[in-house]
Amino acid sequence: LLANSAQRSSDILGRFNAAVTMVDLTRRSNVALGVFHFANDYYDPIQAFYFERSFGVRAGLNFPIHIFRRLEFSTSLWSSEKDFYTGKPVTAFLVSNFISVVHDNTLWFTNGPIDGWRTRITFGPTFDFQRAKFHNYTILFDTRFYYRQNTSLTLAHRTLVWFNDGSDIRRYYIGGSWGLRGYGFHEVSGRKAFMINNELRFPFANSLALNFRSLTIALAPVRGAFFLDVGNAWDYKYPGTLGSIGFGLRGSLMGSFVLRIDMGKKTDFKKLSKGLFTQFFFGWDF
Repeated sequence: LLANSAQRSSDILGRFNAAVTMVDLTRRSNVALGVFHFANDYYDPIQAFYFERSFGVRAGLNFPIHIFRRLEFSTSLWSSEKDFYTGKPVTAFLVSNFISVVHDNTLWFTNGPIDGWRTRITFGPTFDFQRAKFHNYTILFDTRFYYRQNTSLTLAHRTLVWFNDGSDIRRYYIGGSWGLRGYGFHEVSGRKAFMINNELRFPFANSLALNFRSLTIALAPVRGAFFLDVGNAWDYKYPGTLGSIGFGLRGSLMGSFVLRIDMGKKTDFKKLSKGLFTQFFFGWDF
């Protein structure tokens, strides 16, 4: 990974984002080693705008229990410096350790999964060596089921639960096309979150094509989906349940990418929003 977040020429050297990871797949247990440096501006609804620079090393181990299930271990050791533009930067020397159990026996179509189920359960604490205390800890539960009613009709369901607590909490963002559709990515976030996605997926068209004089861009096949999303994210007091309902189309673009469009209405389960929202996205269904 190589990127730069500079907005002025004088900041180019100090705002390089780079990460290199090597993964050894030659043995049953896959081992990964990497180094990284990130320097970006961030926005947090509690801490407002700040600049953070972090650099360190990371290691990971994936151990397959059998063909559909594995254990994942990862550890990261890094230095963090946050500048809130109102005083001295806040520094920390951190280590994170995560363990995950993953199951995945899904069967995929060109636009996304159509049968099987997959689940990820993750737990991980982050410890601050500089202050000799826990920085934060995270719990994630994400499960997805795909019930194929026949060769062309699939009912998809996803349940996600996220929890983070500590002296420097990390927030989960659930707005957008891979979360609560109709909401902006930063619109719904918090240290606690839950989300339920439901889709009824069905064939819509065998193919759609845009013909130009010297180029044809094909979307084939195109599938439709009726969706219902439910959830919210918060820090301390539960603000109530949000949701959205609507219809979407997914097409495989030249056999390489999936182009998605979702249209619908937002709701707080007391009333529907006025007008329709429309969201475009590149990426497979959940």
